[in-house]
Amino acid sequence: MKHLKQIGHIAQKASCASHHRYGRTFGMLALNWPLVIGEKFSKDSHPDKLFFPKGENINAQLTLSVNSYKAIYFQQIQNELIDRINTYLGYKAISSLRFVQKPIDKNKIISKKEPQLSQKQINDLDQKLEVIQDEIIRNKLKSIGEHVYDKHNRKSA
Repeated sequence: MKHLKQIGHIAQKASCASHHRYGRTFGMLALNWPLVIGEKFSKDSHPDKLFFPKGENINAQLTLSVNSYKAIYFQQIQNELIDRINTYLGYKAISSLRFVQKPIDKNKIISKKEPQLSQKQINDLDQKLEVIQDEIIRNKLKSIGEHVYDKHNRKSA
């Protein structure tokens, strides 16, 4: 029997390389940006940098890229955004926001490429997930499994 890995470890390894420079907090924000501030705001922004004062893990400054036509609006609601971010993180990590106006192209940020799986892999995944009763959880796990298989297929090719 193969050694089973927790999904969290796989996701963390995948995001670790791209967010290593700004740390785990930034990685969590970047990966879950629509969840953190809401779909409405996430369409016109994304986090760029996170700067903590030396030796501290509170009172950070978060730099956001914002579509220029929404910059003034984001500046007006910045306290609400800070509250949402800190609520998501569970502590007062962010004390200020810095806005950089530039076009946000969501196609570059979120890849919508469909995973390429063989029929055997699809059947294997369906068989493993058939025991899960909750349809929402089963669909999410299937999506994760498809991407893991796809990544494995690309490495093998």
